[in-house]
Amino acid sequence: MRVLLLLNALVVALLAEGQSDRIRVYFNQPTDPAVSTGTLAISLGQAMDDTIEAYIDRAQYTIDVAVYNTNDYSILYALNDAKDRGVQVRYITEGTQSNTGLPMLDPAIPVLERTDGQGSGMHNKFMSIDADHADLAWVWTGSTNWTQNGLFDDYNNMVFIQHQGLALAYRAEFEEMWGSSGPQPNVANSRFGAQKTNNTAHSFDVDGVLVESFFSPSDGTTARIVEAIDDAQSSVHGALFAFTNSSIGAALLAADMLPDRVVRLDLEEPVTSGTQGWFLAINGVDVASHSSDDVQLHHKYAIVDAGTSDDPLVITGSHNWSNYAETINDENTLIIHDATVANLYLQEWSARRNDVVGVGEDLRSLRLEAWPRPAADVLHVRLPDTMHDATLLLYDATGRAVRVWRGTGAARTLSVADLPAGLYTLQCTGPAARSACAVVIAH
Repeated sequence: MRVLLLLNALVVALLAEGQSDRIRVYFNQPTDPAVSTGTLAISLGQAMDDTIEAYIDRAQYTIDVAVYNTNDYSILYALNDAKDRGVQVRYITEGTQSNTGLPMLDPAIPVLERTDGQGSGMHNKFMSIDADHADLAWVWTGSTNWTQNGLFDDYNNMVFIQHQGLALAYRAEFEEMWGSSGPQPNVANSRFGAQKTNNTAHSFDVDGVLVESFFSPSDGTTARIVEAIDDAQSSVHGALFAFTNSSIGAALLAADMLPDRVVRLDLEEPVTSGTQGWFLAINGVDVASHSSDDVQLHHKYAIVDAGTSDDPLVITGSHNWSNYAETINDENTLIIHDATVANLYLQEWSARRNDVVGVGEDLRSLRLEAWPRPAADVLHVRLPDTMHDATLLLYDATGRAVRVWRGTGAARTLSVADLPAGLYTLQCTGPAARSACAVVIAH
């Protein structure tokens, strides 16, 4: 039976070669062919694990695995088979997760667990295969844990890239956590989380495609995500499991405010008061929540300028847009600068958005609105329906309150002629609630 499944997976893998010889993208749920620009995204359905096994079966020398959680026996059996044919297999996981499948791993395969219990801990999902051999080296990553939910139910993506330099970078990250370059871990030298250093290259040329690689928390991943958003020329589409990082939220809002820019986000979490989704929605950004779905939107990807610029790109990997991901967890992120890859992810995003609707219109009565954008001398403000007696505060980019206006009424006109040009946050504070919006002043 396993032979038949692997043959099926190999057929799927061959189909992916139409995307790129060395960059292959897969999803586990149906995508939307209506937005395809020529290359259809591949939805593997129940063949996610079989496809991972097919790449494991190609390994000839080494396999380094860093996966947050696993209960899929068949992938572990493929690793056992690799070990039996002489491949060096090393495995790192997060110790606080159940990892109910790990007892099926050959006891001769060494396993290292992160056990300090901080954040989500060792949250990576990556594999480096045959890194010492240019024609054999592959990297696997994405949002997919090796669990039944991760592989088959929850919305997830994965990408395989054949490139020795990238595989060596992932191996270097693995060995920093492993504490050794040898077959056994050295716990005394093992480094996780904030103990790690920025010790890998970040740019790789994969057959003319720029691929950037970052590991967290050492490599400034959030800053690079913000930079990619800031550079957007037309659009940002995102599908995110967790989103708590306010600097990314501010970058998305700033992008959405610019002429001819649009930001559209799908989130797993409910869009409730105080969340980044709420902050963006009440400021008019197109946000949708999948919290009522039977399965989780587990993606951590964004698409910048799909089909509309000279540098479309995709951000993907294990890194949620969260504070834990930036400061505590072990995470990996790829930024792939390629129009075809961007469109493949757009097909996935469109299918997920077709399942839900944005929440922005539902929040109109709760929005603080200010115009023009940008403002020069005066700022016109409309307050939320329940906050006509609220105090208005204006904060500069450093978070310092620079102006306070008190009064009543749903509509107000505020003088800003004496304030320096820049990006500000306008907040209204009432007895029971608050709302905020971004303001740009340009004299």
